[in-house]
Amino acid sequence: LGPKQTFVGSGSAVTVTQTPSFFSESTGQNISFSCSVDDTDYRFYLYRQFPGKTELKVLAYLPPGSKTIEDIPPELKDRLKGEGSKSGNPAKRHMRLDLLKLQASDTGLYLCAAAYTVKEKGTVAGPGCCRP
Repeated sequence: LGPKQTFVGSGSAVTVTQTPSFFSESTGQNISFSCSVDDTDYRFYLYRQFPGKTELKVLAYLPPGSKTIEDIPPELKDRLKGEGSKSGNPAKRHMRLDLLKLQASDTGLYLCAAAYTVKEKGTVAGPGCCRP
């Protein structure tokens, strides 16, 4: 995948941009990269694919409107840092990620993905919950 991908679904398209598109750093070094999407109502996911494998593992999740990444695996809690933000362009959303103190086991393909967030409306239910 290149640094810019357009995904189409349900009659609409969104462009996810990830930069830079390639890293080669020594063990112990830090890397930083960013992802952006051309709409603010999207949640971000960061996936990793190990060399020679087909499985994608979720490494982080950024809820819509949040600045804090979530769901970081325990083995990366101290080394994967990041935050979300709106840029100077109010129609875009960004996620910046830092992978600290690189280890040989960090080798792989890292992919950003964005999913549209539907504004949820729910029904509250339960015994004695909501009688007028």
